[in-house]
Amino acid sequence: MSYRAASAGFFSNLGPGLITGAADDDPSGIATYSITGAAYALLLAGLLFWTSYRLIARIFKWLTLALFAYLAAAFLAHPD
Repeated sequence: MSYRAASAGFFSNLGPGLITGAADDDPSGIATYSITGAAYALLLAGLLFWTSYRLIARIFKWLTLALFAYLAAAFLAHPD
């Protein structure tokens, strides 16, 4: 198998996820992600190391519920 065929197979397996991921990365987003990662990387690593998965899952469930409530309020408010 040639290098070209191998690389085409690799990128065809990635599919639309690669395009979607690349489309969301703009310069301001990259800067934001870099700053956030630099500021909170040790905190997140410590959180993952010192707490249980069950606690983290419960926190993320509540954060997801809060996000959905925010979106529902935005759609139901009918701003003028």
